Amino acid sequence: MEVIMKKSNIAIVIAGIASVLFICIGFYMMNYTKLDNREILLLEYGDTFPTDHLYNADDSTYIHDNRYYIYVYLSKHCGSCLENFSSISKLFKIYQTPELTIKIIWEEETPPMKVLEKYEISTESSLFMDKSVKLSSSVPKYYIVDDNNNVVFVDNTIKKIVEKIQSLDIVDNNTLFTNAADYIVSSYVKQSGDDTIIYFTMEGCKDCQLADTIIENIAKEHPFELIRIYSYHTENPQRICDKDAIFLNALGIDWYPSFLILTESGQSFIGRTEEDELESCIIDAFGK
Repeated sequence: MEVIMKKSNIAIVIAGIASVLFICIGFYMMNYTKLDNREILLLEYGDTFPTDHLYNADDSTYIHDNRYYIYVYLSKHCGSCLENFSSISKLFKIYQTPELTIKIIWEEETPPMKVLEKYEISTESSLFMDKSVKLSSSVPKYYIVDDNNNVVFVDNTIKKIVEKIQSLDIVDNNTLFTNAADYIVSSYVKQSGDDTIIYFTMEGCKDCQLADTIIENIAKEHPFELIRIYSYHTENPQRICDKDAIFLNALGIDWYPSFLILTESGQSFIGRTEEDELESCIIDAFGK
């Protein structure tokens, strides 16, 4: 009899848990269906961006100023959106200027504050849509909008967005170069002020292999910190990677290897250079 009673109690507990799960799943599906029933705008080139459907984090009405914008459409439930946060953070620090503002539009609420703080994304950069519309059927999605609030470009990759920004010539190239160099120094250089070579390289690059030997020779006579930044093609997670080609575009890199030389007196950039001239160019940049 005691065994039967125990089995009966277990069955009741299981039934109770199943009921709770059923209610939770039903509640989720009800809300998910509501989201799915929102109108999907599917914006294209030339469309007016729907700023009238946007509001700020403090619930105030959002106003689009007369400047260019990058709108980043994300969902906190989207894994690839969260994976792109490191590149989105770079985008803010390098490409946001008086001529270009960047905003994140959340499909629902924001992710936990600790996630935003980790990537130094302020709540003031966040916007929300009213519950009647969605910008797209998929996320992430990136929009470039001009000073007349018209869509100039739409894509689902940051790489294509920064390439388009460069082609539109919205932001001064010198400003982008300075912002990118400052980001690299603050993020990767251990001792600011020491002689440093930021070495932009690519896996499988024969010219880079030749440059490796030249750098080793220079290091025998002149100590410096060496930081390798690999092109966006690299798949090695242990390496510093120019994911989404943000550095490539902001610094105007059109050749591998390229170098950013940092010294106490300033910085200089070395792009495409003949092999027999590279060593002297680097030494000259160090002022030796």
